[in-house]
Amino acid sequence: VVYKNILCAHVKVSATQYAYAWQINGDESFTQIGTIAQNNSPIPAPITDLTGTEIHLSGGLVLSDDGVISLDPPVSTITLAEIVADISTKCSVPSYDVSQLTDLVDGYVVGRQMNGRDMISPLQKAYFFDEVESSGVAKFVKRGLAPVVTILDNDLAAQTGGGTPPPIITIARAQEVDLPQEIEFSYMNIGAAYQQGTQYGRRLITSSKAHIALDFPIVLSDNDAKAKVDTLLWNSWMERTSYKILTSRKYAYLEPTDVIVAHGLQMRVTNKSDVSVGIMQLDCVADNSS
Repeated sequence: VVYKNILCAHVKVSATQYAYAWQINGDESFTQIGTIAQNNSPIPAPITDLTGTEIHLSGGLVLSDDGVISLDPPVSTITLAEIVADISTKCSVPSYDVSQLTDLVDGYVVGRQMNGRDMISPLQKAYFFDEVESSGVAKFVKRGLAPVVTILDNDLAAQTGGGTPPPIITIARAQEVDLPQEIEFSYMNIGAAYQQGTQYGRRLITSSKAHIALDFPIVLSDNDAKAKVDTLLWNSWMERTSYKILTSRKYAYLEPTDVIVAHGLQMRVTNKSDVSVGIMQLDCVADNSS
């Protein structure tokens, strides 16, 4: 692990584990700046540095595979934008826009090695935002935005000429039994020393018996977690309705995540594709920005 020009490495020999730290110099050489060792026998030996001086870890500090880490959360909350920007930078994303991610986050844990998309995915679900590549920029867009355009009926059902005209709009609706009756939402409870908490979102009147369990490595209060699971459940049912429209390249500037109104219906674009010369298809789901 490299952090602020400090390289940390972990080695385990028999019952003792060692954590090394080297300073990365400007000429790409390394200077060893510290080593700690801990005996993992039933009665652990004291942790010592290179001189044999005992090191007493306290204040939430523990020895891990990455060296010495702190279990204590930051003194203050950070923004969702800071977390997503940090992940994007570490994944060498050349250009990104996180300006809409203004939510405050009490804590987020990445407990294993994974790619950037998998790191961001739990945050997307919990904080309701999507990602789209726009002109070479990875844009992270919050849901609940106002429509960017109303497409008139005269601009719908586009066709190249001849044949049977397509419908103004194609509507599909997921079966009720495929939708969740209950969502179980697990999280790190800030009010219970970061132990796992669980909140439930339930739909009382439905023929569905489906249960979904979601585990989020995110620090939340009970009230925030309850609000999120209720929103997740509501979104699942609202987005059961999907739309497909055919229009001209007059609207080629639209991109996934944009909210539009077509044929009097409000929807969010999830995909855009060219189907023939001058005609494109927009795949959408029902949206309610209010």
